[in-house]
Amino acid sequence: NLRHRPSRHPQVAEAVREKIASMRTASQLKLAIVVILFICIVQNGTLLGVTAALFRLFKDAYVETEETNHFLTDGHRAVLQTAAASFSLPLETLPVMGLEQLNKIERIAVTFSSGGGTALRGSFAVSATVQRSNTWAQLSLNGGGSVEVINGS
Repeated sequence: NLRHRPSRHPQVAEAVREKIASMRTASQLKLAIVVILFICIVQNGTLLGVTAALFRLFKDAYVETEETNHFLTDGHRAVLQTAAASFSLPLETLPVMGLEQLNKIERIAVTFSSGGGTALRGSFAVSATVQRSNTWAQLSLNGGGSVEVINGS
């Protein structure tokens, strides 16, 4: 209406036109912000849905630990698979172990203390075990050599 009617005050008409244009721009910016906010909400919802679906799909693949027992369970806590039990014993106990237990030994870990305070650690695979008496046991190592425990030393 202002464009068709001549105005006595052209500065006032121009100010009104600028105000109307700035109000249109502000409403367009508000609409753009609402659209962008809606897109962000949809994207976050989609991401949440995909994450929940993947979690539900792979929920059976976690390992629980109770003390030293390791086992794989499903979502209802039913045991699916267990790991072999392993434990550490001092070498002095070798002669008093039964032959069945001695034959289950797969590795030994040893620590050598030098005079300078430096400790050397090593791990060796065991190829064979021999129990010569209830105070003497021998472990043959894969790389050659053996470890003998006689009378606890």
